Amino acid sequence: MEDLIEFINTPREEETLNLMIVFENVHALRQAIDLGLKVKEVQFPYPASRYLLKRLDDYFSPTEVQDIRAIQKKKK
Repeated sequence: MEDLIEFINTPREEETLNLMIVFENVHALRQAIDLGLKVKEVQFPYPASRYLLKRLDDYFSPTEVQDIRAIQKKKK
């Protein structure tokens, strides 16, 4: 993981790096961010309809919600 994070975070003047990483779970994403992975955007799988949107804990476990909140704090 550390090698991938170093590769992604290395500044590049001559090229743009667009990369999508699919993590096994929310905790794995949090670990990568805690190790220094820089992300502009994080997408989570949940219904996109305004009529179906509820609270995070309606879609994720309490542990996952804690990880999501920690990720949100790091993004600020």
